[in-house]
Formats: sequence, C-alpha cells, structure tokens
Amino acid sequence: MLWTDLAALLERGEDSTLEFKREAPHPDAIAAEIVAFANAAGGTILFGVEDDGRIRGIEDKKLEERLVSICRQNVDPPIIPVITKLKNNGLQVLALYIPKNPSVVSTQDGKYYLRVGSTKRQPSKEELARLFQRARQIQFDETVIEAAKLDDVELARVEVFLQGLKQPTLGESKLPIENLLLNLRILKSAERGVFPSVAGLLAFGKNPHFFLPGVEIQAAHYRSGSRTSEVLDQKTIRGTVAEQINDAVSFVQKNMRVGSIIKGVKRVEFPEYSLEAVREALTNAVAHRNYSLLGSGIRLFMYADRLEVLSPGGLPNTLTLEGIKVVPFARNQLLASYLSGMGYMEKRGEGILRMIDWSRKNQAPEPKFELPADELFQVTLFKRVSSDQESQA
Repeated sequence: MLWTDLAALLERGEDSTLEFKREAPHPDAIAAEIVAFANAAGGTILFGVEDDGRIRGIEDKKLEERLVSICRQNVDPPIIPVITKLKNNGLQVLALYIPKNPSVVSTQDGKYYLRVGSTKRQPSKEELARLFQRARQIQFDETVIEAAKLDDVELARVEVFLQGLKQPTLGESKLPIENLLLNLRILKSAERGVFPSVAGLLAFGKNPHFFLPGVEIQAAHYRSGSRTSEVLDQKTIRGTVAEQINDAVSFVQKNMRVGSIIKGVKRVEFPEYSLEAVREALTNAVAHRNYSLLGSGIRLFMYADRLEVLSPGGLPNTLTLEGIKVVPFARNQLLASYLSGMGYMEKRGEGILRMIDWSRKNQAPEPKFELPADELFQVTLFKRVSSDQESQA
C-alpha cells in the first residue's frame, strides 16, 4: 500500500471494509473488530489514525507483534493477517488487513460479530444460521425447532413415507416411535431435549407454516407480461413440501391453456407448459431454497408468455449458473432425501437437464436460469410455440 492509496482511504472514511484506530485498545476489543471483518467481506484496520481521518501515527513498536498474537490467540479459528507499515514525515501508520474467512469466526470467549456499515454488531439468530450455512458447517434444515414437539409431526405421513421405502412402519417397528423418528432425523436431540428438525416439519409437520413463517408459495396469474397487469387468479399455497408442490402444479394446470389438433379420429393435446418441467422447477425451489431466510416465500408468477419461479437464497455454496446443469447440489440435504424417498427427486442431480429436455419436447424455448438479485434464484419457463393447426382450450 502506498501513501497515495492511504490518502484515498482516509478521504473515503470508515465504512463496511475500513476502520480507523488511534491506537490499539484492549486485545479483546481488537479481536471483536477482526472477527466482524472476517465474518463479513473482510477489511482493513488502520492504526495511528483518528476517527476523523487525521494521521497521528503510532508509537507502540511492538504493535505488529501484538496484533499477530491477537489473531492467533484471541480469534477462533486463528487467522493469518496481512500487516503493512507505512511511514511519512516521521509518522507511522500500521495497516492490518483481514480477509473474508471461509469458516465462521468468533472471539476466544465464543462471541460472534458482523461488520455492518462502519460498525460491528452481534448477528441475530437468523444471520448466524446463514453464516454457518455459508461455511457449510451445518445444514439449516437439520437444526431443531424448540417451539415444536412430537405432537406437531403427522405420524400418518411418516407411515406413508416408510411404506413407500418398503421399510417397517411405526406400528411394525420394535423401536419406540420417538427412537424411530430420531433415526429418521425427523426428530433431533438438542441440549434442552428432543425436538422436530426443520426438514422433519417441512416434510411431515401438521402445520409447518406456524413454526416457519414464509414457508409458502405465493402464486399469481397475470393477464399480460407484467405484474402491473390485471391479476386473473392468485393463491397462497401452504402445507408440507409435498402439498406445496402438488398444489402449485395444480394452480398452473388450472390457469394454462391446452392446444389440440385432430389426428385421424383422435384429439392430441399440447399444453402451454410441460407439467413435468413445472413440477421439476417447483420441486427444485422447495428443495433448495434457503429456509434460514424466514418470512420470505417462493413466488410463482404466470404471465401471458412465460412462467417464473423465484426461490429465496440464490445458489448454494460455490455453484454457478452454468454449473447447476452438470453439478449435483443440495442446500438442504435432509429435506432432499425426504423428497427423494417420496418420489419427487432423483439423487443423480439431473433435474435441471430434465427440465430443459421436457421443455424442448413440448416445443418451448429452453428455460432460463438467473440470479436477479442477492439471495434470489429464478427459473423462467416459456410457453409452447403453437402451430397454426392448434386450437386453444
């Protein structure tokens, strides 16, 4: 870093990636700043600079050594900082750069912090869950919901699931029901007892939306190609993940047109959308959405020329838009395993390719996959290109 770079930083002022320190305070305070940067986008702390950007310089000759020690001993896991010394007119500024950490970082006493704007703060429960999910240290769908209990699980749904897998049912098993549900990870042990998992309630709960607000599909059918046009039909779809998929497919089937031609004495129908492709898009949305984003639901929009499925959470891990066509992925592995056992998903990870293939077979343009905003993934299915001979129903 050159002094010209420093001047630009000082002029910019403190923000989400830059902090000024007149001197190094207590190690715990510095560790908290380091943790906040490491859990966010990374950043730089300039020592020897007043809050208003004036350079005062540092006199502590052992500051660099102290900072290295703090990064190793007061931060968990330890991080390797980049430290640069800058001098001008006898004044020295020390720049401590903290990179964004791939894992979740805490202070030595187990406290987590995030850099938000020009300040640090402790994350909310939902923000902390997303941090761990980003780091792939836990899967959110395997966390427990302590407000729920065994009675909130619909055992009849579990019975049907086990029958489909050709496994001993709850009545046939020699294990107590709680133990069997623990084995299936529908229930999970926690410090305060045994509670349903997020995935367990999503797949087998009596009322998942009560415990997970926003676990729903907001469906709407518009007259033209814009959301400002007349709404022809709309519905809020709730329930288990299977119920959401089935009801959303039914909504599309109800609102789409079906073309047909007469071949010989038979009528051959051509739906506007491949229902197989629609089901796949909705299944993917339900299976892979980010459930830690509470209050944010899946949106299903039908327009005059296309159908959009918008799923909260963007792409998991390090996947790209091209990669999703060839790389199997599952943000919610436990939930995906339930959906696979119910027959909604294949374990080979070919759902995107099947969606493309079904659209082509229906003589529709290839689906589009986009990231229109942060924490949002969108699939667009296009209408079938009708032939002149087709009549519409």
